[in-house]
Amino acid sequence: MGLLEVLKAKQQRAAELAAQSGEYSADELAEAQELAVGIPELKSRIEADEKVRQALADMKAGGDPDDPEPWGGAGKRGYLRLKGDALASRLAHGMLSGPEFGRKALAPAGESVAPVQVETTPVPEGRPVAGLLDLVPAVLNSSARFEYLRQTTREYLAAPVTVGAVKPTSRVGLSREAGDLQVIAHLSEPIDNYLLTDFPSLEMFVRDELVHGLAQALEKQILSGDGMAPNLRGILGTEGIREQAFAVDAITSARKAITQLEAQGLEPSGFCFSPADWEAIELARTSGSGALELVDSPVDRAARRLHGVPVAVSAGLEDGRGVLVSSGSVALRVDAGIAVRWSENVGNSFEKNEIRARAELRAATQIQRPSGVVVVETAAA
Repeated sequence: MGLLEVLKAKQQRAAELAAQSGEYSADELAEAQELAVGIPELKSRIEADEKVRQALADMKAGGDPDDPEPWGGAGKRGYLRLKGDALASRLAHGMLSGPEFGRKALAPAGESVAPVQVETTPVPEGRPVAGLLDLVPAVLNSSARFEYLRQTTREYLAAPVTVGAVKPTSRVGLSREAGDLQVIAHLSEPIDNYLLTDFPSLEMFVRDELVHGLAQALEKQILSGDGMAPNLRGILGTEGIREQAFAVDAITSARKAITQLEAQGLEPSGFCFSPADWEAIELARTSGSGALELVDSPVDRAARRLHGVPVAVSAGLEDGRGVLVSSGSVALRVDAGIAVRWSENVGNSFEKNEIRARAELRAATQIQRPSGVVVVETAAA
């Protein structure tokens, strides 16, 4: 069955549920939640496939991907290739492959847009995690104000039942939550226009630095934002998340956190530790011998995994505790991506022939299953 057929089937089922009278059962509520997430995702995938197909057709027709106009000429959808270092190349690849591909035919003059998260799976096989944003999937093209369903109760009571007996009722509680995208932004210092002329790579360098700094601020908000606008609601400040007390050492504590999720039937998608905590885990030594444990250890330095689970390192976390996230529990809402705009219309910059860059995006966290997140104590109190 193709994606279009799957989409039609889901839409038909949603219409059936909407037309149903009376109260919904726990199974029907869970199904409604799945449809609310699945239908938009399918639409995005179908739209992305079509746009990539069109872009490839433009390339075959002779379009130049390095041309400042979108492929196929003005008015057609495409993307602007970012030249430069690895970060720019990765962002350019994301513009082509992400669901937001083709969102704008051409950004305003002096502006470029880079996606925050474009992977359809949180952590592709064979590639180490670069940061927290690799573990938290994004809901792209989100409206400024949005709603979602948060799971508040999850109690399964399925059991064998004799003929004619009353079946047990499981509890799958959901609450309706609302959120608003918040702006995260910063500016560069004034830069002499002639420096940009004399050093062509300077523009790319400043842009990449601003994007990197913005990503760090976003990670910190996802982890520990207090939820008071304009701050985002962070994972650590959300009611209902689980906790794993320190046990023996950080490696053991992390394994027990995995058990907490697996006991619920949830799949761990990734850990996040502070740089110092991850260093301590990597340098763990066998008691008495002083030898590093890495040879026969659950720590995989090259792949950056712990007990087979991907690990992100973020300066947004304080030393002494990490976070373990399960699949489908946390998402990031963004309207498009990080926009970098250059302007000389700031203060007396025009008179001084100076220019400044501004990087910004609008985002919000969506913690739809708090019980799917475990805060791990990595050190004794």
